[in-house]
Amino acid sequence: MSLNSAQQDQRCSTGASPGAHLRKESDLGSASMFLTTFELEQLTGRRRAKAQARVLLGMGISHRVNAAGDLVVSRQHVGAILGAVSTERSRTRKHEPNWKALGNA
Repeated sequence: MSLNSAQQDQRCSTGASPGAHLRKESDLGSASMFLTTFELEQLTGRRRAKAQARVLLGMGISHRVNAAGDLVVSRQHVGAILGAVSTERSRTRKHEPNWKALGNA
C-alpha cells in the first residue's frame, strides 16, 4: 500500500509515526492468543514495557516477559478482567420440579 505525499503529510501532522498505519491495520486483524504491541499500547496508554507493566498491575491484569523483553498478555485474561468474557459457565440443565414426588401426595 503506497501513500501519496498528501496522505503522508496528513499522517505526520496527526502525530502518527510513518509506519504506524500499517502496524495498526495488520495488528487489528490478528486473532492471536496474546495481545499485540499496538493493543498493549492502546490498553495501557504507555509505550515502554516497564510503564506498561505498572499499568497492567494496577488494572489487575497478569503478564509475563518473554526472552526478547516484550510483555506477553493473554487476550482471554484481559477479556475476563474487563468483563468481555463471562467467567460463569452457562447452565445446560434446566431446573424442574420433581413431578413424581408431587404425584404421590
